[in-house]
Amino acid sequence: MERQLQDQVNNYDKDKALWEDRNVFLIQQRDQAKKDLDEASQKFQLTVEQLQKVQSEGKNKTET
Repeated sequence: MERQLQDQVNNYDKDKALWEDRNVFLIQQRDQAKKDLDEASQKFQLTVEQLQKVQSEGKNKTET
């Protein structure tokens, strides 16, 4: 009986450690994805602004 209880406790401890590690990994993945999205959004916004600037300069040149 004591042996079965100890086996269950050991299995619980292993499962707990495994799930904690998975949770940490998924949190890291989520945070990295958020960071990547922020960087991509900033680059996209910068590209849009540059294209608008080039288009505006092109219009000014053709008007003058």
